[in-house]
This record gives sequence, structure tokens and C-alpha cells, in this order.
Amino acid sequence: MDNGYGDNFLYGPCHGLGMIEVEPPWMEVSSDYALMENMTFNVDTFVYVRHEFGLRFENGVRITRDGIEKFSSRFMDIIELDV
Repeated sequence: MDNGYGDNFLYGPCHGLGMIEVEPPWMEVSSDYALMENMTFNVDTFVYVRHEFGLRFENGVRITRDGIEKFSSRFMDIIELDV
């Protein structure tokens, strides 16, 4: 979003991983639930510029007792927020 694409993001940076492609819970700044051990979710990088292009990278994650297990060898950092 710092690169001028803020108006082109369609949903939050993380979403549940289970039976369908994109499902709840959606993890955003306004989320107010705790992530529990063994929950899975995808960390999305998703940009869509109407009538021009779309781009999505997803990285799967499982919550562990001590942090996360990454499902992909290509991964960016996850920053845990204290809210």
C-alpha cells in the first residue's frame, strides 16, 4: 500500500484456510479474536487494478504452541501485533 496501490486491495491481508479458496476468519486491524493452536490461514499479497491486472501470492500458515509453521518455502515475515 505504501507503493500507491492502497485503493486496489480488495480484502484483508489474511484469511482462513479450509474447505474453500477464501473463507473466514479474515484477519485485519479490526479483528478481535485470538488465534489458537492448529488454526490455519493464508497470508495474502493481493493487488487488483481494474481492467489492467491482478496479482496474488498466498502463503499458508499453521499456528503452533511456539509461533507458526510455514507451509511454503517462499515466505515473508509475519509481524505479531499486540492489540
